[in-house]
Amino acid sequence: HRPDAGCLLYQQAASIAEYQLADRPMAASYWQIAAELASKEPPLDDAPLFWFHAGRLWHDSGDSTRAYAALGRSVESGGANLPRLTPLLAELAYTLGDLEAAALYYRRALDAGQVPVNGRAQAYLRIAESARQLSDAQMEEQALERAVEFGGGAQAWPKLCALFRLQDDRERLGAALLAWADYEPPHQRISLLHEAASLVSPLLLPRIDEELMLLEGDDETVRDRLVARLTESGDRRELLEALRRDVERSHGPRRRQRAEELI
Repeated sequence: HRPDAGCLLYQQAASIAEYQLADRPMAASYWQIAAELASKEPPLDDAPLFWFHAGRLWHDSGDSTRAYAALGRSVESGGANLPRLTPLLAELAYTLGDLEAAALYYRRALDAGQVPVNGRAQAYLRIAESARQLSDAQMEEQALERAVEFGGGAQAWPKLCALFRLQDDRERLGAALLAWADYEPPHQRISLLHEAASLVSPLLLPRIDEELMLLEGDDETVRDRLVARLTESGDRRELLEALRRDVERSHGPRRRQRAEELI
């Protein structure tokens, strides 16, 4: 039989296996045979598509190794622009632990607009993971920032904090801790805010103190900062409220001192 006639028979068999028998491994096997026939000299134009379908179905069957190999053959035979190919290769490379290849495929898929919006944060997080493995701090930071833009802040901010801590970049670490706090439950948020307060520029302290007060996580240092700011601003009503709060939450000599200031 001519190769294209054989290909047609195996395409039909693959279609029956997938859509009538719901047997994806069998369908993948038939597509792979069709792809191998189509790849013989001279190769058929449909060979990349056949390899793609084999890879797609191996992937859906949970056989990542065969899927990755088949999709690689699709690229080699000219199928790099098939719409779902590059994102699938990225996912499989990541699953198989080839982070550098995964990052390459994710970047290509992102550049081509092939990653859905709700999947872009994960793509950038995985690019960042590859960059960290390669000790490329600049690429890691850029990828994590992009992950934040696409809704991955809960995963990206802790990693940015680790990066800035390693670089001993105190001010940026403080700002990142403040951003990370927005994603955490109250008890952990309070801890992050206190650490952030020791690192950020003075411009961010009012926001941190306000959040700590709302969370009932303020301590004497926080209340001292608040009283100092209100004293400087001359806002008498707010200052009295701050002093009353300090009296309620303080003990011993400090409590007596704040009570005297209220009189």
